[in-house]
Amino acid sequence: MFPKLDAFKRSLKEQGLAESPLYFAKVDVQSCFDTIPQKRLLSMVEGLLSMDEYQTGKHVEIRPLGQLQRLNGQHVNPLPVKRYVAHSEGVGQAQSFDRLVQDKFVGTKANTIFVDTAAQHVETKDNLMQLLREHVERNIVQIGKRYYRQKSGIPQGSVLSSILCNFFYAELERDILGFALDEGSLLLRLLDDFCLITTKREHADQFFRVMHAGNDDYGVQVKPAKSLANFDVATEDGYRIPKTSPGSEFPFCGVLINVRTLEISKDKERGGRGSKSECGQRLYFWHVLTHGQRSRTL
Repeated sequence: MFPKLDAFKRSLKEQGLAESPLYFAKVDVQSCFDTIPQKRLLSMVEGLLSMDEYQTGKHVEIRPLGQLQRLNGQHVNPLPVKRYVAHSEGVGQAQSFDRLVQDKFVGTKANTIFVDTAAQHVETKDNLMQLLREHVERNIVQIGKRYYRQKSGIPQGSVLSSILCNFFYAELERDILGFALDEGSLLLRLLDDFCLITTKREHADQFFRVMHAGNDDYGVQVKPAKSLANFDVATEDGYRIPKTSPGSEFPFCGVLINVRTLEISKDKERGGRGSKSECGQRLYFWHVLTHGQRSRTL
């Protein structure tokens, strides 16, 4: 979050808008995993896979345990840290392991040994889409003694759900929130939590109107009581959006943002509760997807 806020602050200074008032608007999509339309999601992912075949693999990275990671600094000859890192390229674009390390990792990771593995596979686009369709459309849920197939939304707890949600709402941003992506605005998002910071009051008003109107194509519904602004604004049906106190910092996803300087600090009252983890997303399919589209996330 900090790099985005810092870049936005520098951009405002370059545009001569450093002293302009900033309007903050925050919304939360209700039950995002349960409301994403399956067919639209699958169609979007199929469009991201631009090649017919992909070569996937993984390598091992080994590095010593850092000084600050040692328990009370008492460890003597601690075991090194070892982790597997997946990667993928389109068939015909794959680099040798030596070239991959030289181009992507040298200079970015100190004191690290890179070890190649024999775990190399070729996956076709059709196979990947079949795997995803089975994952999304054939999720079975047990309630009591009955079993149900999920027909709306994507499986909660899946290693893919968070990244699929990120890509899906990135498309929503481009499709219906394009007005909030200009140079005078910054749209932040952590999964289904959206926060717009803009110098244009009309854009903040429009953001609330669009999001609170809902969108059936994306399965989006927003609860007004969980929205927040730093200015006076109401929904189309007259509900007044909760407003922060004048001069107070604006809360978003566990941090507080200064509404004048854009400096951030930890939200101590929240205590880290409610943070959304994206751990466990290192499946090769994630890497295939990331080559197809860049998502605007925190």
